Amino acid sequence: MKENAVQLPTVNHYYGLDGGYVGCFSNTPDYSFRSIKNPAGGNFYLKGRIRLKGSFPKEYFVPDGYDDQDISALPEFNKLCANTFSFCQDCWAGGFWKDAPTIVALIILSDTYQPTP
Repeated sequence: MKENAVQLPTVNHYYGLDGGYVGCFSNTPDYSFRSIKNPAGGNFYLKGRIRLKGSFPKEYFVPDGYDDQDISALPEFNKLCANTFSFCQDCWAGGFWKDAPTIVALIILSDTYQPTP
């Protein structure tokens, strides 16, 4: 891995096969792992991820007991991001997409990846 490469901060609260990741996102680039283009304009930033028990009923991860709910609008998940990562006090939570672990692994292994300044 390149000297200036960074790994996505990850905390595993669940280790079973029926789990997935909640991403912690922010509008500020400080301590971010990756910039993501916002379809509405501008960017938002991935700062960390937390593994929980849940499933992929659609294209993204949903924690157990939260089917058909927008976890980004639920204060308990935003608080989970803030309590897990000290640099994520302004973060909101969102389920990772089905193919996100592969994409993140490729970014980490890439020789050309540069962290967000």
